[in-house]
Formats: sequence, structure tokens, C-alpha cells
Amino acid sequence: MLNRILQLKLSIEHCSIIFLCGVGVASLLPLGHSWSWFCGLFDHFRIHYVVICGVIMGMSIWKKQWKMLLASFSLAALNMTFIAPWNWHFSQPIDDSTSGTSAPKMTFLWANVSTSNRSFETFLKYVQAQDVDVILLAEVDQAWVEALNPLNEDWTYKIFSPREDNFGMAVYSKIPFENDRILSFEAFEVPAIQFQLNHPSGHDVSIFAVHPVPPIGRRYTQSRDAYLDGLSRHLSGTTRPRFIIGDFNATPWHAPVRQLIQQGRLDYIPPDPGWFPNTWPSSLLPVGIPIDLCLADVSKLKIQIQRGPDIGSDHRPLVGRMYFVE
Repeated sequence: MLNRILQLKLSIEHCSIIFLCGVGVASLLPLGHSWSWFCGLFDHFRIHYVVICGVIMGMSIWKKQWKMLLASFSLAALNMTFIAPWNWHFSQPIDDSTSGTSAPKMTFLWANVSTSNRSFETFLKYVQAQDVDVILLAEVDQAWVEALNPLNEDWTYKIFSPREDNFGMAVYSKIPFENDRILSFEAFEVPAIQFQLNHPSGHDVSIFAVHPVPPIGRRYTQSRDAYLDGLSRHLSGTTRPRFIIGDFNATPWHAPVRQLIQQGRLDYIPPDPGWFPNTWPSSLLPVGIPIDLCLADVSKLKIQIQRGPDIGSDHRPLVGRMYFVE
């Protein structure tokens, strides 16, 4: 019996060392993203590295292995410096009567519906139940446009840019908008949508729906980064409050997104609960990552977001409310 206990302790210790070494390598690999696109992929899992380090810290305290505790704490701290939510704006309860925000509010829904997803009725029922003011969609092909025809009666203002390659987009709105544009920022010419929403309260807001290509391979990674850089430069000429939402194919702490946030004077608004805002893949949220992001000018806008249910896509939708600061 004693031998089994000793073997178990040794096994746990060996596993802890292996996992800690793996986390250490994975934590440092993103520093080489400028040499290899593959290294950059490890940057998106820093929350997972912190969780693993936390488990190892707990085991180290239990077994009184202080060197292991110090090593795991140091790795957790290293990853937290990258994740550190200095530019995360967590949602707070908003009382319409006392918050200093204007009423009425504007409600919105974002969803990457996935081109291969054919659960049209499921999504249509979900959207109609939410009854939001503005719907912004990615991966919209012609089949999705036709399936969502029932929305046309209530959401009378529309922008369509359907494509068959997973990068089509669409916007449905109950509120009038103007100056709508289909933007392109990189060689693959995948679209971004911009429009100026004319809110009934008298406030205007510049809204952007985005969906760059995923970072699979060197060319696609360069394209995604060029897309986000082009968006950043485009925002510099925008004077109205800015609201950007979409599938960024990158986490909020990834360097191209951080640069966009800094240069655009924006904040990342995570969905509640904010500490684990994962949206992809939909079926594996506990081990997923947040790549469906909402960025906004929080000096002019107050925003609350919730993560939606499984809609048949590999992404979870985001649904929220926007208030204009007086």
C-alpha cells in the first residue's frame, strides 16, 4: 500500500514537471511570431496556461514542493502580464434612470453563423426571440440570405455582401443608417462593413462588422494582420463614437488586436462572465478561446454583452445593449 502511494506521488510529480515544461515552452513560443506564424498560434491559449499553472500550484502546496510552486507561479505571472485586462471594460449593471446614459438604448446581436451550418430555423427563431435593433452576421452565403428572408419585414434596413467562401457578411437593422460601405484592407479582399447608425436619441455611432481570414499558414496570418492594421488606420479618420464587433480570428491580447485597441483608443468588452469569455469552438467552450470580440469607445458608449447559446455554428453569438453617454 505504501509503495502504491509513493508511486502515485512520483507519478503526480513527474506529470507536473512535464506539464510545467510544456507550459513554459508554449508561453515563450509566441515571442517568435515574427519568424514563424506557427509560434503565434500559442499566444491564444494563455488563459489555459494560467489555469494549468494554478492546478500545479495547488499540488505543489499540497506536497510542499516550494521550487515547483515558485516555477508555476512565475509562469502564471508571465502569462498574466500578456492577458492583463488593462484594456478590458467589464460590464456593470446599468440603471436607465440614474446611470447618466440616454434612453432609449440600442440592442444588437453578432453571430458567425458558419457557412456550412444549415440550422436556419434554429437561428431564425433565436434572432426573432431576441428582437434586437441591429443584427450583424458573418459567413453568410446566398443560402443564408434566402433563409433569413423572414427578417426583412421587421429589419427593413439591410446590407448584404454574401460570399461562398466563408467570408460573406450581412447587416439587418430596424434603425435607419447611412454612409454604409464595404471595406477591404488586404490582398484577399475579404469584406468589412461600416455604417453610421442614426439613433432615435439623436446620437450617431460608427459601426464596423469585421471578419479577417484565420491565421492558418504564413499568407493567411499576414492577411489577417494586414486586415487589422488597415482597420486601425481607417479608424483614425473616424470622429464619431466607434463600435467594432466581429470574428477577429485572434484573441484580445494577441499583438495585432492589442495594436488596434491602443491606436484606436478602444476597450475590449468581454461578455459576462468576463473572465472566461470564450466563443469558439462552440461545443468546447471550457477549453475554447475568445475570438468573437467587441471593441468600443467607452468614453462615449456604455455596453453590456452576453454570450448566446449554441446555434448550430462553431461560434457562439454575442447579444448586448448599447447606451450613449451624455
